[in-house]
Amino acid sequence: MRIPLVIITALVLGAAPVWAHCGKGGVGEKAATEAGPAMVAEKKTAKMTDELGLSAEQAAQVKALIQEKLEKKEAVMAEAHDKKHAIGEDFQTKLQAVLTPEQQAKHAAMMEEREGKKGSMKGSMKEHKGSGY
Repeated sequence: MRIPLVIITALVLGAAPVWAHCGKGGVGEKAATEAGPAMVAEKKTAKMTDELGLSAEQAAQVKALIQEKLEKKEAVMAEAHDKKHAIGEDFQTKLQAVLTPEQQAKHAAMMEEREGKKGSMKGSMKEHKGSGY
């Protein structure tokens, strides 16, 4: 029983930086996923142009840099999401091999109840279904 607890703890602690990042970034990062990097880059460039007095040439360069950064971050987050999902699926497969049929049925009921509670939550927390542990 000790080994699975150690593995679960390692998985949870390993994913903590990814979960922690989801709460960071402010409106700009949220808008990047909803409106697209180009729109966010436009808004951020306009703000920087006003605050820093950027020339037209500088503004164009800054906009391209911001858009590139946002696109790269979006790709990394998508990849991380896919990897987290794969880890959760692997965990569930291995867990099913350890549990008896009765325990599997009880676990399935527990997971359905947990998913029902999550379904009532609003916002991006729905994206963090993972393995349930």
